[in-house]
Amino acid sequence: MAPDRRAVTVVSKREPIAYDRVDGARVAHRGAGGLMSALRVDRTDPSKNIVRGSMAYERLLERRPDLHGEVGMLSLLDPSRLAVPVYAAYLEEIRAAAAWVNERHGRRGWLPIDLRIGDNFPLVVAAYREYDVLIVNSIADGMNLISKEAPLLNERDGALALSVRAGSFEELGDLCIPVEPLDVAETSFALETALELPAVERAERAAGLRRRVEERDVAAWIEAQLADLARLPEPAR
Repeated sequence: MAPDRRAVTVVSKREPIAYDRVDGARVAHRGAGGLMSALRVDRTDPSKNIVRGSMAYERLLERRPDLHGEVGMLSLLDPSRLAVPVYAAYLEEIRAAAAWVNERHGRRGWLPIDLRIGDNFPLVVAAYREYDVLIVNSIADGMNLISKEAPLLNERDGALALSVRAGSFEELGDLCIPVEPLDVAETSFALETALELPAVERAERAAGLRRRVEERDVAAWIEAQLADLARLPEPAR
């Protein structure tokens, strides 16, 4: 029996999230993007590599026209440090990349990239529950908690396409589809592989991700840090 993800307590930075709000967002999202959903949830930080992710998705649409109208990308982005010129410019690059993909490949009734910029946590939680592939192609990440949060809530045996440069890759690498974040072509093939995993393998990987995240929680992380410290040699006197 699949675990009841409603039992997971979800808390935002501001207030607890009521599940009726999440379900309302879920209904609003249900028709977005196509029959299958590739999801990314990120801050608009250049290190998150969002533009290359959009270009990788475009490469997939170019190579696989049969996926037009079948696989959409929902991109939920939280604006970050817009007072810093580099960050503000990167947000405009993100918008331009999404517009380019939508202009080239969109058609009536189907928008390839559903780009939503803002702070909508109920929608994020709803999207966690419904994605088929979660894309994390960051150039550098200390951990990337999204790659650990989303699999706990997902209800579709969603696959994880995870950057080899994310800190979480050390824990989750054997259960995900690895992504070389600077290689757009390779990222495109990783996305295709994740979308086409056989159902049995998807279910096994998804269950493995949930177990791994539950086992290696914050308490386990702290214990590991303390154990590493205990193994350090005594300072010379």
